[in-house]
Amino acid sequence: MNNDERIKYLNEKHKEISDRQEKELYIDFDEALQDEQKKEEYITIKLLNKKYKIPSKMPFNFSTFFLRYCYKRVGKKYAVVMPEEKMQEFLELMLPKQLFIDIYKSKEQCISTEFIWGKIVPKIMSLWGYDINPEKAKELEKKMLSQG
Repeated sequence: MNNDERIKYLNEKHKEISDRQEKELYIDFDEALQDEQKKEEYITIKLLNKKYKIPSKMPFNFSTFFLRYCYKRVGKKYAVVMPEEKMQEFLELMLPKQLFIDIYKSKEQCISTEFIWGKIVPKIMSLWGYDINPEKAKELEKKMLSQG
């Protein structure tokens, strides 16, 4: 075998190894995500005579926000804490955009803070696997209102 043949052989083997490594080191999650999204169930909530769909599983962007800012270790237990400066962002990430806008703009129906933090938030959080006691939500709301 002459040098040209050796170089050709080595180049072929290099390409073969590179192709195999690329195939083994490449993971495509798009198909798995599409399958997951096809199975995704939504929770339908009705408010202000409209229906809104909320994912049945906690969305990633909300989850990372919640775990970073709201789920805190207090002593040996974990507690849900709502930083006042993060309240709006919490709701914007939790609720469908149109529902948030409709609540925010609703003047006729007069949706109270107590209703949002005492009914809507605990119910959605419960559906996502985090039970928040509505009484604690009322206490939290009173505390936040007295600070503001």
